[in-house]
Amino acid sequence: MKRKILCYLLLLGLLLSAVACGSKSNTGSSENGTENTAAEITQPAATESIAEDGYSLPIVSEPLTLIFLTRESEDTGTSFNDNKALVWQEYEKKTGIKIQFDAVPSSNLEETVQLRLAARQNVPDMIQIPGQQDGSYLTKYLQDGVIIALNDYIDKYAINMKKVFEQYPVYKQELTLPDGSIAGIGDLRASKYQFRSQMIRMDWLEKLNLKMPATPDELLKVAKAFVTNDMNENGKADEIGMAGYGDQWKELGHAWGLHFVTGSGMTVKDGKVIYESITSQYQDFLRYLKKCVDEKVFPADWISVDKKTNLARIANSQVGIQVRTPAEYALTYQDPNDSMKKNDPEADWRIIPAMDGPYGKGIFVKEAVAEIWRTVVVTSVNKHIAETVKWLDYVIFSEEGQRYNMYGIEDLTYKMENGNVVKISSELDNNKPLKDGTWLGYQYMPGIYTTEGDEISYAALNLSDDNPALLSLKACWPYLEEPFVAPIPSLEDGKRISELNADIITYRDEMFYKFLTGKADIDKDFANYIKQLNSIGLNEVMDIYQKSYDNRSNASK
Repeated sequence: MKRKILCYLLLLGLLLSAVACGSKSNTGSSENGTENTAAEITQPAATESIAEDGYSLPIVSEPLTLIFLTRESEDTGTSFNDNKALVWQEYEKKTGIKIQFDAVPSSNLEETVQLRLAARQNVPDMIQIPGQQDGSYLTKYLQDGVIIALNDYIDKYAINMKKVFEQYPVYKQELTLPDGSIAGIGDLRASKYQFRSQMIRMDWLEKLNLKMPATPDELLKVAKAFVTNDMNENGKADEIGMAGYGDQWKELGHAWGLHFVTGSGMTVKDGKVIYESITSQYQDFLRYLKKCVDEKVFPADWISVDKKTNLARIANSQVGIQVRTPAEYALTYQDPNDSMKKNDPEADWRIIPAMDGPYGKGIFVKEAVAEIWRTVVVTSVNKHIAETVKWLDYVIFSEEGQRYNMYGIEDLTYKMENGNVVKISSELDNNKPLKDGTWLGYQYMPGIYTTEGDEISYAALNLSDDNPALLSLKACWPYLEEPFVAPIPSLEDGKRISELNADIITYRDEMFYKFLTGKADIDKDFANYIKQLNSIGLNEVMDIYQKSYDNRSNASK
C-alpha cells in the first residue's frame, strides 16, 4: 500500500550517513533461501565476525544476492519481481548487495509466510512479515528458530540504528521482546503530524453557509446537507455525507474519547487496561452510528465498500467528510503536484477539530512509536547476517537510504534546496511505471518519521504560518493522546491471546454490524453481548494484557 501521497524526510543531521570505520566484507553470492529443509534451519552463532565495527560503502567487495520475501507492489502496472524498481537498483549500486524479490500480494502474504515457516521450505534471507501490533508473531517465530535475534549484530554494525535507539528509546522498548531480543524492524513514528483524523470539504461548508461542526450531532446535520444538495454540481444525487471503508466508521469514536485508531479499542485509566468495546461510551457511540446509517449519510454499500472504491469517490468529488484519513493529508492535498489538487482543484479539505462529545472534549490518538504489525526480519537460513544487518541499517536508518525510500532519486523526482526537499514533477511520480515497466519502487520499506523531519518536508510546500489547513492540523495537538501499546507477550501468552482473539474479534465485529443494521438491539442486547465476549475469553485476554502492562510499568520504575 502506498503509505504517503507526500512522504517525509527524517531530520537532517539526526542520523549519521552509513559510513564508519571498518573493512569491506569479502563475500560471495548467496545460493540459499529457496529449498531449505528443516535440518538446514539452525540458530546462527551470535559471534559471527566479518568486519570491524561499523561498515563502509559498498558493504561488500564481491557481488552478493539476498532473497527478500515481501509484499508485492500495489501500484498499478508494477511488480518487484520484474526487477525494474529504480530505487532498489540504487540500493544495489551503493551497497553492492542485490535483492532478489519473492513478492507476494499483500492479501496472501501472511498465509504464505506462515506456511513456509511452518514447513521450513522456501525460506528466504529476509521477510517483511505481517502480524499483530502486539508482536506475538515475533516471539513465536523466534522461539521456533526460524528468525533470529539481531541484538549482537545491531550492537556491532548498525551505526545508524543505534543512533535512533538513543534518540527514541521508546522505539527500542516497543520493538523489544520479553527476553530482551530485537527480531523485527518496523516504522518509527514520532511526529505530531502523524495521527488519524476526520476531514471535511471546507468549500462545501462555505457553499451552504454552514459552520465547522463542533459536536457529533452537528456533524450529522452537515453530512445530511451534503447528501441532499448537489454539491459537485453534476446534476446527479451521488453525494456521500461520510465516507470510509472496513471498520473505519469506528474512528468517529474520537468524540467519545475512544481509541479505535491506533489503540485498537484499548486504553489505560488509573493503571487499569480498558477494553473499550464493552463500555457505556461505546454503547452510546453505537447509537450515534446507527443514526448515521438510518439517516443515510453513509454510502449505501458502507458494509462492503473497499478502499479502491472509497478513494475513487473522494477523487471524484462525491465525498463531503472522510471518517478516517491521515492528518497530514490536509497539507499534501494542497500540493499542486498531488493527485487531489489535479483531480479537483476546488477541493479544500480541512481537519475537523476535536469535537465536544457526550463525555467531554474529544481526542486524537497518535501513532504508536514503533510499528510492529509489519516488520522486516532476518531468517535463520541467512548465511550473510552481518551484511544483511548493515544493509538494513543503510536502507532504513541512514539519511541517504531514507531519502531513497521516501522521495525516490535525487535530481529525478526531487532536489534539495536550502536543506529542504523540493519535488520534481516526473513521469515516475507516485510509483507510476514507464512504458518499459521501469518504476521507482519507493515507500515500501520501514520509514523514520519525526516532527522535525516532517517540518523540513512540508517547508517544500511553502505554506505560510497562517495557512488554514496547517492551522487546522496544529489545533489538534492539545488533544493528542498516546495510544495503548501492549507489551510484546511471552510465547505462551501470545499463543493464548491469538487463540482467544480469533473468536473475540469475530464476534465483536459481527455484533458491530448487527447493532448498526438493527439486527440486534443496542439497548436490549448489549449486556448479553458483553457476557458472550467474556464467555469466549475476553476476561482472560485482558488479564494477560494487564499483567504485561504491570510488569513493564514496574520494570521502568
